[in-house]
Amino acid sequence: MPGTTSATLMDQYTLSGRGRAQQTQVTVPGGKLIIEQENEQPAWLIPVVKVIGELLNLPENWDSYGARPINPTATAFALQLLSETMRTDTPVPAVVPTSSGGVQLEWHDRGIDLEVEIRSPSRLYVSYEDHRHSVEWEGELTSDLTRLGDFLAEFSQRS
Repeated sequence: MPGTTSATLMDQYTLSGRGRAQQTQVTVPGGKLIIEQENEQPAWLIPVVKVIGELLNLPENWDSYGARPINPTATAFALQLLSETMRTDTPVPAVVPTSSGGVQLEWHDRGIDLEVEIRSPSRLYVSYEDHRHSVEWEGELTSDLTRLGDFLAEFSQRS
């Protein structure tokens, strides 16, 4: 259920949630990522958190082209974004690093390609392509995540 997960990263970054029934901790550079959720733990949570922990360990220049280390704020926001937009039947995204120190969430499944680059907590760049219905959309989202929620819902409705 959206909005039921919260996380704290190194006691500086907090993701809002409604309750705190269960707690998961993952060690990351400089501290721990603490995830608290009410109700059942979503299926996407642990796979995404494990990848985020690995990405936070990437050193500067991890791609040999001058890439920056992954920004903990970007990863905390990625978790918040997923908790607000994912449904229980949405496939788990691939989480990939960007050379600017951000992260990108990707889904390539069920005839849909969706990529969400987190440029900052207030700026997302989204690329969506539905191959079955020849629908494409690309652009920046800020505070209104309705379009992203609709794209993810389309994944959930398809088999």
